[in-house]
Amino acid sequence: MRAQTRNVICKFSRIDDAESVHMPVSVMLPNNKKLSDLILLAKPLSYLLPKLPQEREFEVAVIHVDGDGLVYGQLTENSDDLETVQTTLARKFADESAPPPTMSQWKPGQDCCSLFHLDQQWYRSRIISIDQINRRAKVLYVDFGNDEEVGFDSLRSDLVLLDISALGIEMEQEGFSTVRAPQTIDTLRSLVDQTTKALQIRQVGGGRLVVDLFLPDRGQYLSALLSAQLGSSPRGTGSHGSGVQRPPLEDSSLYQSAFPVYVSAIVSPCYLYIRLIRDPNSPEEQHYTTFLGKLNSPGFWDTAQQVGPQDIHDGNLCVARYSEDNVYRAKIVGNLIEGKDGSLSAVIFYPDFGTKEETSFDRLRLIGDTAFWKSVPFQAFPFKLAGIAPRGGQWDQSALSAVTQQIRGKQLKAAVERKENDVSVGVLFDENARSVAETLIQAGHAQPPSSSPPAPTEDGSSSV
Repeated sequence: MRAQTRNVICKFSRIDDAESVHMPVSVMLPNNKKLSDLILLAKPLSYLLPKLPQEREFEVAVIHVDGDGLVYGQLTENSDDLETVQTTLARKFADESAPPPTMSQWKPGQDCCSLFHLDQQWYRSRIISIDQINRRAKVLYVDFGNDEEVGFDSLRSDLVLLDISALGIEMEQEGFSTVRAPQTIDTLRSLVDQTTKALQIRQVGGGRLVVDLFLPDRGQYLSALLSAQLGSSPRGTGSHGSGVQRPPLEDSSLYQSAFPVYVSAIVSPCYLYIRLIRDPNSPEEQHYTTFLGKLNSPGFWDTAQQVGPQDIHDGNLCVARYSEDNVYRAKIVGNLIEGKDGSLSAVIFYPDFGTKEETSFDRLRLIGDTAFWKSVPFQAFPFKLAGIAPRGGQWDQSALSAVTQQIRGKQLKAAVERKENDVSVGVLFDENARSVAETLIQAGHAQPPSSSPPAPTEDGSSSV
């Protein structure tokens, strides 16, 4: 059905201040029939998640430690953004006779601005819970990490500077379990009061960082002092510098089980082909090197039979000349392809890399000895990132670009959690020990899955 376009008349009822999220308008059709009461502008309805540091070591000012022992801080590099936010808020709410909140019904999870009782200044906030009877709300100050209860008269629905991410970074001190006794929390607060630097161990769900905080006045990492003062014993603590203790990068049972790999093919942001990084002198590597040597010997290629149209059947085994100097085993995918000019070609899959390409027959040779073709295990195996799904139900180019930039051409580590239809499912860590899946979620390219999508086949043909 072909869409029809019609001219409409837009009559603006009013325009709120520049920081408003909604623009009420009356949209009238030529017959004066009202079409809509409200048009939402293309602006986000909540504050952006904090931008996590990319460096392993970063400068941070600790602002707050909550009742569960989670530490909140602000990156030193964001000091200009914080000043901009606070200056804008002060200017916006300078008039003490500001109108009451425009929202008649506040909701948990709703972003807003609220008045902090100690300094009577306004701050960007998020509602945690609501007490409708007493007309009070518990709010989280998103740029600082602390929370408090305020009356409805101290709330405003205005969202200020949506282009600046929330500045409060949530951190979990490595080796310090959350939900501890009050005296333990007090000890933690006293230790991190002067913290200016942190070591990033890994990123976990919800954008939280696991870190080891450095205490400049003591010249030590916090993990060592926690062990001494709290009697805890963080797993795997090791030396760092002269007498300075900290958990090593590998302080994770999952990370410890991971093995070194590199990505040879990216089918989608969550579905990859990976290859083990092995010692060149290992028996497995030498076996594969010998196998490749036979495939690339002059006698093998010259005596093998060239593939013809009659040989193009899905799943047929062959070898392919990828470049002038490299021949690899391949498998035919699908059926014969006939071009508009009458040329014939076929799509092949390289099981040692996980890649596919369309090629002409002169670059293909039949395999007479299938036992030889199968004598060495495939060097690439499919790997699906656990706990991740495309935002909006479909992967976009920005997600593919982000994961490519993070993993392409780099030494990674993979930990397998389970198998799904011969596909390994688990966690892929980048060179800074960050979960690739969590990084995609944090950047807004992905979300936790509501249900697991189907895994692609070995030729990568699924639409994940």
